[in-house]
Amino acid sequence: MIKIIISWFRISPKGTLGRIYRFIVEITEPFIAVFRKVIPMSKVGRSYIDFSPIIAILTIQFILFVLRFLLYKFL
Repeated sequence: MIKIIISWFRISPKGTLGRIYRFIVEITEPFIAVFRKVIPMSKVGRSYIDFSPIIAILTIQFILFVLRFLLYKFL
């Protein structure tokens, strides 16, 4: 979620925020890349929207929901 919000702003790659953003990208990109291969970017007017981070977040939420359900059911 932080990656999505930070990507809306111009960030100096040499600053502290730029280093934090690069760190977040390096951690999250392998997981999001899986969804990016399956879900193409959607064209809206003259720009594109990448829904893969949203789908990744929903997938994580679904997995957590299932794990919580199984944990409470069997404990």
